[in-house]
Amino acid sequence: MINCFLTGVVFCLSLQSVADPFVRFEENGKVGIKNQQGAIVVSASYESLGWSDGRFSVVNNVTGYKKNGRWGILSLQEKKITNPIYESLNVAEGGLLYASKISSLSQRIQTGCINTSGEVVIPFIYDCLTVQSLRAIVCVRDQKKYSYGIIDLKNQNILPIQYKSIYPIGSLRYAVENFESKTAIFSDAGTPLTDFFIDSIANFQFDLAVIYKEGKQGVINRDGKIMKDPVCAAIKLSGKDRIETRAFNQWGIRESRNSLVKEFEADDLTIHKDRFIVRKGNLEQVCDSDLNVLSNWYDSIKILGDDFFVIHKKGQYGLLQRNGKEVIPPVYSSISISANRIIVSKNIGKKARVQLFDVNGQSKSIKTYDQIEPYAEYFKVRVNTFWGLIDADGNEVLYGVYDSIQEIHHQHAVIKFQGLYGIANLYQQWILSPQNLPIQLINDTLFIAQQNNIQFLKDIDGTIVYFTSNFIEVEKDHILEHASSGKWKIDFRGRIISRELTPEIPVEKIYPSTEGLRAIQRNGRYGFVDDQGRLRIANRYENVRPFENGIAPAKIRGKWGFINHEDKIVIQPTYDEVKMLGTFILVTKSKKFGLVDHRGNLIVSIRYDEISPLPSGRFLIKNENLFGLLDQKGDRLLHTKYESVEDQNNGYVIVSQNQKFGLLTTEGITTIPIQFDKLVYDPNKNFYYTMKRSEWSN
Repeated sequence: MINCFLTGVVFCLSLQSVADPFVRFEENGKVGIKNQQGAIVVSASYESLGWSDGRFSVVNNVTGYKKNGRWGILSLQEKKITNPIYESLNVAEGGLLYASKISSLSQRIQTGCINTSGEVVIPFIYDCLTVQSLRAIVCVRDQKKYSYGIIDLKNQNILPIQYKSIYPIGSLRYAVENFESKTAIFSDAGTPLTDFFIDSIANFQFDLAVIYKEGKQGVINRDGKIMKDPVCAAIKLSGKDRIETRAFNQWGIRESRNSLVKEFEADDLTIHKDRFIVRKGNLEQVCDSDLNVLSNWYDSIKILGDDFFVIHKKGQYGLLQRNGKEVIPPVYSSISISANRIIVSKNIGKKARVQLFDVNGQSKSIKTYDQIEPYAEYFKVRVNTFWGLIDADGNEVLYGVYDSIQEIHHQHAVIKFQGLYGIANLYQQWILSPQNLPIQLINDTLFIAQQNNIQFLKDIDGTIVYFTSNFIEVEKDHILEHASSGKWKIDFRGRIISRELTPEIPVEKIYPSTEGLRAIQRNGRYGFVDDQGRLRIANRYENVRPFENGIAPAKIRGKWGFINHEDKIVIQPTYDEVKMLGTFILVTKSKKFGLVDHRGNLIVSIRYDEISPLPSGRFLIKNENLFGLLDQKGDRLLHTKYESVEDQNNGYVIVSQNQKFGLLTTEGITTIPIQFDKLVYDPNKNFYYTMKRSEWSN
């Protein structure tokens, strides 16, 4: 395969490759050609030899050469067949060459075909072209719109240049798409073999092709005759007389007691609030919870936030509102949403251009940028290597002339400009002139600056509020200073709020305070001190963890138990591992799990492979890769006999056995039989969606 890049449009075509008995070599920064014996055939005096796509080959005893940034044709006798006048030069079929050059009339790059003698075969009047089987697919651009047609190699029209897309789908057959996005099949003579009713079509195999219409698949032959109507979910072509088909999966909408409300066909279903993404075949669309269609068909639809969907079609992305309205068409290479603004990127040539839209699809950015990033309530924008700032309406609040924009708090920003750091307001005025050392904004009125190893807390007009040579951390509403005597909390007025003093005894490590006590490590053992640094629990434990609900895990002789604030053992150290779970403690022995209460009383025997807390307050239990359920008190609701258990937190549980799904009450009573291939719960309507998978048939 070879990629032919012509004015930003990429075409792929097959080439019959023949090994060339020549190789390129480089000497003094110039390129030449040697034969297999190592003899110089073409002297090393060219910028490049071969073709502008980077490949090298010899065709009819000639190759391409580059000089002064442009390309020409050179024979192996080093005779210049053409002057270097082409912007690009690449190999086409049948000994022809693709070439592009700047039009003397429009100054646009135009594309044509020449032979290896340099004679023009197809004139330079097209914006792109691809040659295949004595035909050329060509296109011309009218403003931003490309139109396609087919010509022969004498530049005679086979199909007029008036279609949205044309591509080969097998020998002597073309798929032609009109501007209503419908496709028809044409012969190489330009004869229509079908009407424009197909959404898309695959390549022919065994003289048959799979066609797609509204998410359904069918089969058509080379003469345009429908062999199978487009009603199938999927089709396999494994021979001229062997067509395998699969119907759509069968879905049912059911109440919790298995009353059937409605049936429908679909391959898959995704529920998002009161919207469904329904997949049929290779396409998806959005429906409401009553399965009324809201959107067109797309290659894929992904949820974006609460009210939007990203749509994907033919490699491009757009945006859909929850009501199914297409607010941004799928013509962009990427799309994201932030604070009710949409950031889209579109590749133009080799460069991405980025714009800002609102959620109604209206452009907000006055111009395009190389990069747009959400930052606070604004957006950082980059052009080349310089950064600026725009607001949600696309207005530039900081011009794009800065090295970087590092922090923003309301009306002030820390900016790096020409290697220096300063603070500016959003009216382009310097509040703090650029200086050498970095600056940290705390809020819209305070910042921290460093000078000669001293940290200064200053207000925005430069007045010093507090300063220290100690290491400091900025918290939500205070500064934490790490002094030699301990940790000090400093409010934003420079006042000391509280102190956590250094322990009275030397320690190796000290941990954060919980319930007024801090764990310490001394001589490889652990204990606790209070916030005044006084020893409260001697360092006699192998390990400890923070206090919670008046008790803390402590390790003695390799086993875990619990102690209280008075250093009394409240749960004996008999466990391999422990973990606090609200009113219970998860404990392990010999790789088995159980639950105890805060007094050490056994609530759930230590016999499960896993115990996991659920949002409902119940516990998922596992033994030998099978799952069950415990209630909030630790009593068993479901035995461990299911491949999966999903607690819906509504009195019902979705379970699976033998890869089939059903519904049980939390008491274990079956309400929807365990016989479906998929079961999905819709909390908005309190319905269950069951699916039975369709099988392949001949």
